[in-house]
Amino acid sequence: MKKLEAVPGNEGSEGREYDPETQRALEEIDACQNEIDQLNEKASEEILKVEQKYNKLRKPNFEKRSSIIQRIPNFWVTAFVNHPQISAILEEEEEECLHYLSKLDVEEFDDIKSGYRIKFFFDENPYFDNEVLTKEFHLGSTGDPASHSTDIKWKDGHNLLHRFRQRSTAAAAARRVGGAGDCRGTQETPGAEVILSPGSVTTVTPLLTRLPR
Repeated sequence: MKKLEAVPGNEGSEGREYDPETQRALEEIDACQNEIDQLNEKASEEILKVEQKYNKLRKPNFEKRSSIIQRIPNFWVTAFVNHPQISAILEEEEEECLHYLSKLDVEEFDDIKSGYRIKFFFDENPYFDNEVLTKEFHLGSTGDPASHSTDIKWKDGHNLLHRFRQRSTAAAAARRVGGAGDCRGTQETPGAEVILSPGSVTTVTPLLTRLPR
């Protein structure tokens, strides 16, 4: 009888010899696991079909709710400034900009698991020319999230990101020459950039769990 030296799957176990009874048991476990994996894969496919079905059924309710929301003045800016994470990074000018946000839609991709798209609808405003700003979040095969968004067509003199970077640069220069500087409004990333710029994922994701679609 051979001594049981390793368990299949452990490094270095390939090619090991076991007593016949142990070998049969290991083969049966492997076959059983293959059946479980097949059932799990089938379950995922069925769950996806159910989710897709009910997403379609929910869509008219989302649209109805969205139309009701549009009757409430300043609904979206109120939702943003009352969100604990978003409110902490919004500057006063950015909050003023969000007063022109009239509608927000969230669209899941067809396969649901790979990501979703957020559309921000704005009334005519003094900050940019875009009527709709879109941000997409993708979950790659590695499981790492990524995002990309619409280029904002800022109007002359109203580029909020540019203003933020100028203030940040000035504050950093003041600190270098020995003064503390005015650190107000100089958080690492401005709220507008967190919400709309490519690459930012973590702040918007929890926000969406609380906002109507």
